Amino acid sequence: MKSLTLLLSTIFILSSFTATHVDKYDVDTEKSKLTWKAEKISGGHDGFVFLKSGNIMMDHGKISAANFVVDMNTITNEDIESEEYSQKLVGHLKSADFFEVDKFPEVTFSMIKSNPKGNDKFDIVGELTIKGNKDVISFPIEISQTKSELIAKGTFTFDRTKFDIIYGSGSFFDNLGDKAIKHEVNVDFEIVFNK
Repeated sequence: MKSLTLLLSTIFILSSFTATHVDKYDVDTEKSKLTWKAEKISGGHDGFVFLKSGNIMMDHGKISAANFVVDMNTITNEDIESEEYSQKLVGHLKSADFFEVDKFPEVTFSMIKSNPKGNDKFDIVGELTIKGNKDVISFPIEISQTKSELIAKGTFTFDRTKFDIIYGSGSFFDNLGDKAIKHEVNVDFEIVFNK
């Protein structure tokens, strides 16, 4: 009987050391912000877009999962001073030439894996879905954490033509001159999560 009790106690103690403890943090959509930047030969534009939902799972300081949904109806322009022309640009970005927001109101990201780099920094690999098209992207992030809040900061870049956004691309259209729009879109993010 003592042997059985000792065996069960040993199994319980060992299992307590190997048990996975995962903390789930949900996106605070009010505090989180994504800043987009796109360039053309003669200049560029920038603005904000906001998250609809998302979460990140932390397992003893490591990122075990992360999923996000971006609300493309929230896209804004910040560099054009004229309200009229700023709204024209936003309308164009929402049109079929670009993100076709009426048909595809959401952009999603789902993490595939994360590689810890030390000092709360990680390399993230995940699947980005835009207009029903999927592509794998990778980017570095940095995490800071309090008792109840977690903040992820970083920048990612995607090639818009891989998501069937070819408007103004010199690879698909001739004689664009300085109106040609670069393929790369940069997104700086600061995402705040609540436990």
